[in-house]
Amino acid sequence: MAQQLWSKKRVVLTGVCGVVALTLLVMWGCCTNDTTVSVLVATRTATALIDAPTLKGWADAGLVNSKSGERVVILDITESKDYYDRGHIPGAIYVDPAEIVQTRIEGAAASSTMVADGSKMDALIQRCGIDKNTTIVFTASSFDPVYNPTRAYATFRYWGFPKERLKVLDGWDNGWKAVYALTSVTPTIARSKYGIALNGKNRIQAGLRVSLGEMIATVRNYDATKHAIIDTRSIAASGAYAGTPGTSLGVFSPNAGTPAVPADYTVFEGHMKHAKALVYTSLYNKDNANRFFPADDGTVTSLKSRFAVVGMDATKTAYVYCRTGYMASSEFFVLDGILGWNAVWYDGSWSQWGQMSSHTANGGKLPASAVWATDVPELSEIVVYNFGKTVTISGKPALLTINYIEALPVDPISARLFTTTSDPRANQIENEDVAYKSPAASSSTSSASPSKSSGGC
Repeated sequence: MAQQLWSKKRVVLTGVCGVVALTLLVMWGCCTNDTTVSVLVATRTATALIDAPTLKGWADAGLVNSKSGERVVILDITESKDYYDRGHIPGAIYVDPAEIVQTRIEGAAASSTMVADGSKMDALIQRCGIDKNTTIVFTASSFDPVYNPTRAYATFRYWGFPKERLKVLDGWDNGWKAVYALTSVTPTIARSKYGIALNGKNRIQAGLRVSLGEMIATVRNYDATKHAIIDTRSIAASGAYAGTPGTSLGVFSPNAGTPAVPADYTVFEGHMKHAKALVYTSLYNKDNANRFFPADDGTVTSLKSRFAVVGMDATKTAYVYCRTGYMASSEFFVLDGILGWNAVWYDGSWSQWGQMSSHTANGGKLPASAVWATDVPELSEIVVYNFGKTVTISGKPALLTINYIEALPVDPISARLFTTTSDPRANQIENEDVAYKSPAASSSTSSASPSKSSGGC
């Protein structure tokens, strides 16, 4: 499995450098067919991170929601429609974060907040009027966490959209309203007929995402000269990384029982073996409208300096995780979209990893014969079971009985079928996505590995 994992290859789409932005001719064939399409791209930028004046320039040029030719679509990935209604960037389209995540089976069980499948992506793409000439800008409301736009970025990258066509607005709506006005007007958008897989082939980039089985293989075959496993949840001294009880909430509805519980938690806390802590909030400046720190300005706060602390540089591949794949997406974006380094996103994260236990006394639901347990020394450096611990819930101490431990929704057929974590059939999500409207793509996209792209975005 390790060799299969390392041999995964990205399909890298690069632009043509050296021509001014508004007349730049590049080749872009994302999600169209086997032949690249020549189009005039007015949205070429040095990286996938843009500032408000850049977006304003595109709007003033008539590109936002243009009815033909080169166009820009702004997706406002915001937790509450009310936040969007209070004020958003002119022309921005509201996107519920639930539109880019999904509960899916992987390995021996279902996991929540996984990458959305092809049909769900097609529905979003068509609703928002995205076509082959569209550059997508991701933002979020001033009230939202910083990781909703980057989660969308990671999702579209996985589904084959090149960095040339994906942008994240620095500071989200905060960055915009620092210099321009928001609006409450909702744009009228004509649906498109575009999609992930046209003409019988998609462009899925399986090498940008890691499955549970592949993450297990990464930990087992860790090489410090090639890999960096990064826990984005907390600082090293405390919190989730340190194994503090009650820090990893479950992702499904709390267990039913008597008495009913207000929340539940993963079976165990801790962190992966070899993982280093780099909390995602260290990458942006809260005092500067949540804008990201400079990539490399020679200071200790620069993005390169932050990653250097955990041993990550341009020569390695980073594997980033958090609790549900959201926080990790912000570091994936910095690595992939700003620095141009190799990065792999583990969307299952701790809500999946921290559930893989067969210790029934502690709430584990895996069958004793299952091979997926991660609460073992060779895979997890710290293991702290939540059962029996006292934590604070709503300001009051609570003893975590078994009813507070999330019940893993094990798929009995998968649990019996897969006798090794390296069984390629156990990578159900990527297998399904590779085959989505694209049976011919399986031989070329299911074995991809991260590689750096060149040029700008």
